[in-house]
Amino acid sequence: MSGTIKSPLAALTAGAFIISFSSIFARLSTETPVVNGFYRMMFGAVFLTALAFLSGSRFRLGRSALYSAFAGVLLGTDMVFWHTGIDYVGPGLATLLANFQVFFLAVYDVTVEKKPISRRLFFAMLLAVSGLYLLVSPGWSMEGGSFRTGVAASLIAGVFYTGFTIFIKKSSQTVNPLDKTASIASACVASAVFLCMAVFAAGENLVVESPKDLGILIVYGVICQGVGWVLITGAIRAVRLSVVGLVLLLQPTLSWVWEVLIFSKPVIFTDLAGAALAMAAIYLGSVSKN
Repeated sequence: MSGTIKSPLAALTAGAFIISFSSIFARLSTETPVVNGFYRMMFGAVFLTALAFLSGSRFRLGRSALYSAFAGVLLGTDMVFWHTGIDYVGPGLATLLANFQVFFLAVYDVTVEKKPISRRLFFAMLLAVSGLYLLVSPGWSMEGGSFRTGVAASLIAGVFYTGFTIFIKKSSQTVNPLDKTASIASACVASAVFLCMAVFAAGENLVVESPKDLGILIVYGVICQGVGWVLITGAIRAVRLSVVGLVLLLQPTLSWVWEVLIFSKPVIFTDLAGAALAMAAIYLGSVSKN
């Protein structure tokens, strides 16, 4: 798919820009976290599956498909926790905290893959802890339980996204693996099915309350989940790792900016300092070689 992209860097930048609106659409919707997650995955799955067929991708049963499907279940769980975080602490902070998955991946590499930790990654982790403290300490003491729930949910979302990343990678390392488009489409289908069951298990339903919500969810799923992911996954292999890490920081950065502009979020110095430290840490963590 990357071979069809004339300017991988422009595609990567456009993809990060598009996905930065994900948390905004989730906040604008009045649906519950699990329903929001279902519709994002469902509309995204329809778009990606159609694209896979049109581009000649082949779906087939096997270990690669099984790994992709399990990755989808983890992604669906990530969606529920991330949307919960958005409801409690806002789009910007929830997205920034979920991006700490970079460090959860590092923990996996060190503990499971037995890879040594680099000095750059260790320094990035120190920056991340410092940034996290500045970001959450004011609200932790003043805003009480709901803020703490949102912080915890956002970080847990990062843990499940880590699992998604690990199993999508495993899917590509099997004999006769699915290509990237088919693998991501399969994950989204599995995620949508899982979230559909979760909706009914939670005693909720799939009825969208208003045409406005339906429009938001269609754009959320097709544009953010579909088009955004296609642009990023199609370009990421053709761009240097250091540049990829920097460009993908647009997502949490712009999510923060959109929250300030759209929802008039008040900003204090500790927010700016904490966000700057956290984003620097995420960048260093994403380009560190273990």
